[in-house]
Amino acid sequence: MIGAGTVRGTGGELRVGYQRAATLGVWTLDLIVQAPRGFTLRAEVLDVHDYWGRQLPLDLALVVGKAEWTWPGAVTTPPGDSLATELRAQPVVTETRD
Repeated sequence: MIGAGTVRGTGGELRVGYQRAATLGVWTLDLIVQAPRGFTLRAEVLDVHDYWGRQLPLDLALVVGKAEWTWPGAVTTPPGDSLATELRAQPVVTETRD
């Protein structure tokens, strides 16, 4: 379980399988404390692939320190210049860097 509060970062992607659908810039992830628990994400969208960006649902992957936090199928609307969504599941955490 991830602790309470806010996590801020830079870097992430929206994906369809291994295809990059969009690149994320600066993002903020706030914990939702009331049931059902989860997170609120606000992110800057740097670019969107014309085809893959419309293939819903999209997986969300955020770079958090030396790890990647992934929410499969979390984004159900095509991204624009920014992204705001609620995430009601815990992320899959994968160590990515030394």
